[in-house]
Amino acid sequence: MAFSVEFIRRFEDACEIFLSLMEKQGFREAEKKEIDYGAGYVFNKDGRVIKAALYYNKSGNSTKAVFSGDAGDPALQSVAGALRALSDKPASNEYALKRDIKAIPVLECHIGTDESGKGDYFGPLVIAGVFVNTRLENILKELGAADSKTNTDRKNIQLAQDIKAVLGRDKFEVIKIGPQRYNEMYQKTGNLNRILAWGHARVIENLLSRNECGHVIADQFGGEEVLKRALMEKGRNINLLQTPKGERDTAVAAASILAREEYLRSMALLSEQTGMELIKGASQKVEKRALEIARKNGPEWLDKIAKKHFKTTERVLKSLEG
Repeated sequence: MAFSVEFIRRFEDACEIFLSLMEKQGFREAEKKEIDYGAGYVFNKDGRVIKAALYYNKSGNSTKAVFSGDAGDPALQSVAGALRALSDKPASNEYALKRDIKAIPVLECHIGTDESGKGDYFGPLVIAGVFVNTRLENILKELGAADSKTNTDRKNIQLAQDIKAVLGRDKFEVIKIGPQRYNEMYQKTGNLNRILAWGHARVIENLLSRNECGHVIADQFGGEEVLKRALMEKGRNINLLQTPKGERDTAVAAASILAREEYLRSMALLSEQTGMELIKGASQKVEKRALEIARKNGPEWLDKIAKKHFKTTERVLKSLEG
C-alpha cells in the first residue's frame, strides 16, 4: 500500500537527503528516472523491490515523497519519520528557505550561469552562461526556456538549438570539463565547489569580454565568496547574485539547457568510445555498468569516463578485487 510524506526542502536538497536516508536503512538505489514534476526511484533490499517517487511543488519550497511499499515496514517508516521531522524543525525551515531564495531582480541586461553533470558519475561537468537583454529575455521566454531538469533529453537538445539560434555566438558560452581533466582538478583541490567556481568564473569572464554587462545571476552551489575569488579582472566589477532555484531566471534556465545539451552529447560520444552505453546519475545501475566497463576495458578506463571521487569507484574496485 502506498503512503506519502510532505516535507519542507527544495527538490534538489530533498533528493540528496532522501537517498542518504534510504541508504542508511540498507536500501540500494537500482534505478532513477525523470517523471512529471519529479523523480522516480527503484530500490533493492534483501531481495525486495521498493519503489518511491519525489515530487516538487510549484513554489519550490517543499517536496512530497511517495512510497509504494508496506506502510508498516520499520525501515521505510524510519525514512518517512526523518523526512517529516525536517518540517518540524524551528522556523522554521520554511522561513529560512524563503529567506535564502532571493528575489530575482528586473534588469536591463544580465548574464545567467548554470551547470550540468555534477551529480552524475559518468561524463563531464559542463558550465554554461547566457547573456540577455530585455528583448532576448522575452524571446527566450516565448521559446519555453525553463530549468533543464523539468525537460526530457530530447526537448533539451531541441531547445538548445533554438536558444543558440536566437542568441548568436557572442551571447552564450559553454565550458566542458571532461572526466580526465575533472579528476586532475579534483585531485589538486579536493573540493567540487572550487571546480564549479573555476568553471562559472571562466564562463562569466568570456561573456564579459564580448558583452558589456554589470550583473550576473548564478544558481547557488556554494558560498558566494568562492565564486567571487575565482573571478578575474572583469568579473570582479560585477554585481553577483547567487540564489537557490536560480533557474527561475530566464537566462539561468537557458544556461541550464545549454549545459545539459553538451553533457548529453558528450555522454553519447563517451558511450561510443567505451563500447557500452553510459548511464546518467549515480544509482546502483550506474555502479553495475561501471563494473562491467572496468572488467572489459580495465579499471584505468574509469579515469576517462567517470568522476572518480564518487564512492561508486571505491565499490567497483573492491568488487574487482573480490
